[in-house]
Amino acid sequence: MTAPRAPVEEWCTMEQNKLDPSAESLALVLIRHLRNLEQGEVARLIGMSPSQLSDYERSERPVPREVLERVAQVADLPVTMLDALVWILRSFRAAANVRSREGRALADSIATELIALVREAQDLIAEVSRQNDEPFPEDDPEE
Repeated sequence: MTAPRAPVEEWCTMEQNKLDPSAESLALVLIRHLRNLEQGEVARLIGMSPSQLSDYERSERPVPREVLERVAQVADLPVTMLDALVWILRSFRAAANVRSREGRALADSIATELIALVREAQDLIAEVSRQNDEPFPEDDPEE
């Protein structure tokens, strides 16, 4: 009789795509959490079933570029930032898999860049929100 596998051992023997989520999947989750949006709400807004979006976020299926762009639009994130975000996520994951001191330093550096990118995205989103809430100069009754 064999002993039951520990949860960690079972997790380590899962399919590779479940252990190694794509940068696009991570970007979907990051964008959604950045705007504090629920998965079901995002799915509804982009015209997709919640289970399909969940599959994309868990890397069960490859994320089409169109889906990534629609999620960015729903979150008011400039689509032009997607390539940079995906690149940073890929670079961070690659560097994080390195065991050397130099590799860890690189991973720390990339993590810092990722945090800066997220902050920049938050600032851009906040600026757009402020602009949408403020009256245009020609609409201002005090002028």
